[in-house]
Parts: sequence; C-alpha cells; structure tokens
Amino acid sequence: TLQGLIAPDYVDFHTKEWKYCGSRDQLAGSLHEVTNIDCRVLALRSSRQRQMLSQFSIATRMSWASKRVTSRPEDIAYCLFGIFDVNMPLLYGDGAQKAFARLQEEILRCSVDRSILAW
Repeated sequence: TLQGLIAPDYVDFHTKEWKYCGSRDQLAGSLHEVTNIDCRVLALRSSRQRQMLSQFSIATRMSWASKRVTSRPEDIAYCLFGIFDVNMPLLYGDGAQKAFARLQEEILRCSVDRSILAW
C-alpha cells in the first residue's frame, strides 16, 4: 500500500523466494520510477516524513496515489488519510466517487493548499 511504503521507519524488499533485494532507501530511485514518489520522501524515517510531506503540494501527493488499485472501492480514498493528515469516518458502501469527494472536502477544510482543485 502507499501508506505501507512511506509510513514505516524501515521497509525491506524481498523476492517471492525471500531473497533480500534492498531497503526502501537503497531502492528509492527504482521505487520513484514505479510510484513517482519523491526519492527524498522514500529515504526519510517516519519521524521526519510528516514534515517533508507537507512540503509537497496536495496535487503532488494526490498524483502518488493516482494509479492505486484497492480491493474495496472506498479504500482508494481511505488509504490516503495519512499522507494528507486527515481523519474522517469510513463509510463503506458509498462507492469510490463519494468517498473521494468526501476526502477532497476534508482536505480543503484542513489545508490552505488549493492545488487539489486541479483534480
């Protein structure tokens, strides 16, 4: 998950045979190519990531999630709470569009950054 990639202090990658491939910071360049997440975010520990994340516009952070696939439609919005530092009730059954609209409203309520309107 997006949160699972950037939130933990340490992330290690292994092949399906459990051969070690490298850590998140060692593989930051390759991860950036696949996810478009800035290498500086991938190399930081969670204690400094929150401060670093706020330096990126809402639109940029939203772009990191633009190709996400989730098993439940609403999770496309709900998996983004952490990178936008928002909290709101989970309402499964609303569908992806309504959940995403609610997320956008909450981001607008909590942030002065209006770049989300580009989405």
